[in-house]
Amino acid sequence: MRTNNRILKIRHSNFPNIAFVAGNGEHRTIDLKKHFKRLNLSDKDFGYQILKDKNLFNSVSLEENALAWKQLQSTVNLPSGKSLTTFFHLDTIMVLKHSEPEMRKLGYDIGQEIREERLCQDMSQQELAEKIGTSKHYISKLENSKTDFEFKTLQKVVELGLGKNIHLTIYSKEKKLRDLSDAYFDAETLQKLNASKKSFTMIEGIEKKEVLLLKRIGIESLDDFSKITFQDLLKGLEKQGSTEHLKHFETWQLQARLIIQGEWLGLITIQRAIGGGKEAKVEAWMENI
Repeated sequence: MRTNNRILKIRHSNFPNIAFVAGNGEHRTIDLKKHFKRLNLSDKDFGYQILKDKNLFNSVSLEENALAWKQLQSTVNLPSGKSLTTFFHLDTIMVLKHSEPEMRKLGYDIGQEIREERLCQDMSQQELAEKIGTSKHYISKLENSKTDFEFKTLQKVVELGLGKNIHLTIYSKEKKLRDLSDAYFDAETLQKLNASKKSFTMIEGIEKKEVLLLKRIGIESLDDFSKITFQDLLKGLEKQGSTEHLKHFETWQLQARLIIQGEWLGLITIQRAIGGGKEAKVEAWMENI
């Protein structure tokens, strides 16, 4: 299976939707009611139970980069007389094909971000309101996107109330990731990052010993990743021994491509996803340059 035909992380489940991070770093959502209808599944089919039981639905986990429900099992009798027990899972390629990219609305995003930051600071709506000289009712309306933000109000809430900074970006749809990357990092940081593009160790899962391993199979540079198929990469690594100890090797090529293209936000998204939400390796790298 190609790297981008994988699901890297389940972000959350909200019946009947499941939000996840795809192998290319994109945030996507699938509506399982619509998906099951598309597959012509009925309540007599194995797996349909997850639409009847929300607790079961929310037990979804990621197994071999696929959406799976390990609590929902089925036993099949084989011709040999033995039995095989399997759990319900969805075909990843079909999930990716029929899911939708998240179209995030500005008002919703800002209100949600403010609410999450306020809760992280263990601050009540009343306390935030008092800091900026407004009412708890108004803060509630802002967080629930029931009123539009004026920029001055947003500045006051974020900077004075929450003690954070605001970053605004104008970007084109055609060059979204590159524009966001260039806007997010200052010129000096971008210059240092671009000067470090030849380093394998910016890739999550690659340290000095992995660099030596790659060189033994003929991969001398990040550009070499674009000249080898994933199947050939896998064969080469397997000839050098088991790949079980290699961390996230199925994403190495994608990470290398993002580094070459200078799409640093895309790289951070991937590295945070495979790292379980922890600081991305490139972020730690940036702190030391």
